[in-house]
Amino acid sequence: MKKALIAIILLALTAGVAFKAKLLLKERTKEKESQTTPQNITLSVELVTPKEGSLSQKIQAFAKLESDKSVTISTKLAGFVEDVFVDEAQKVKRGDTLVKIDSEEIESSIKSLRSSLEAKKSSLEYAKGVYKRNLNLYSVGGLPREQLERSKIEVKSQEAMVKSTKEQIAQLKNRLSYLQIKAPFDGVVERVFLHKGDMAGAGKPIVKIASNSQKIIFNFVPSLISSVKKGSKVLLKGESEPLGEVKSIYPSSNQSLAQGEIKPFKNLNIPLGVAFDIEILSKTLKGCIIDSQSILYKKDGAYILVYEDGRFESQKIEPLLESSDNVLIASCPKFPLAKASKSKLSTLTSYGKVEIVGESK
Repeated sequence: MKKALIAIILLALTAGVAFKAKLLLKERTKEKESQTTPQNITLSVELVTPKEGSLSQKIQAFAKLESDKSVTISTKLAGFVEDVFVDEAQKVKRGDTLVKIDSEEIESSIKSLRSSLEAKKSSLEYAKGVYKRNLNLYSVGGLPREQLERSKIEVKSQEAMVKSTKEQIAQLKNRLSYLQIKAPFDGVVERVFLHKGDMAGAGKPIVKIASNSQKIIFNFVPSLISSVKKGSKVLLKGESEPLGEVKSIYPSSNQSLAQGEIKPFKNLNIPLGVAFDIEILSKTLKGCIIDSQSILYKKDGAYILVYEDGRFESQKIEPLLESSDNVLIASCPKFPLAKASKSKLSTLTSYGKVEIVGESK
């Protein structure tokens, strides 16, 4: 009787446990079914593909356009300005008369000397005729030798007087040329200092003329002087076509900056004296060009984040050359790179497998 009761109790307990287990299984199943399926991680990151090419290192500098040659012309002789034949900014040819200074006094002296020269020439011809007659008389014994010698000396004296007068005229003509201010070369008039009626003193500036050819004077940081070489190509900042090349580096500085000269390939269509920014190509190398915003700089070097098989992998690189926007490395990775801020780049490897939403280039 007792055994039957125990069996009934055990059977009831087993049935209860089985029932509870079934209820628990149903609850677990419901919980599992109520859970949402986890979504894949998505990131908004721009992907860029590196490309093979050449990169140039550019040195920033300040430049000013100047005339290759500029002279201020004055007169050696004082006088009133009789006329000015040019205006500022006017183009002139070599030999063109720019300014005329009053020459009346010198021209009067030349006229007087020319009259005197004619008289001296007549005296010389007369002296020569006397000497010729005396020589004939002397040859037949009709004239003393002393008288012949005197007539010969008179010829030489008249010749000397003619020669001296000619030299005086030549000197005055030379002085007269000082009063005709002419252009020494092809160029353009920069300044006219004196005008008609003004008194031109000896050595006082009258007109300034600049040659048509140009040069560019540039200044840069002295620490970069070893990188700026003669013959290096030069660009206007932001332009791609060279405007000229470095002609020389000056031995002297300008306000603590290194200084040099650029020879432009052609004249620039801007006013002389205008200052502008330039870039000097100091070095050009071939390799793989990477956007500078794709590089993560750490204490131990530079890294790129390569997107391969849905993951970002960090790869260390060795920059060969850097510009403001790009960096050159030896060879290109096979997969695209992340381009983002430093803070964003530093977190990409921690996400594991991700899907990218964003622009790819």
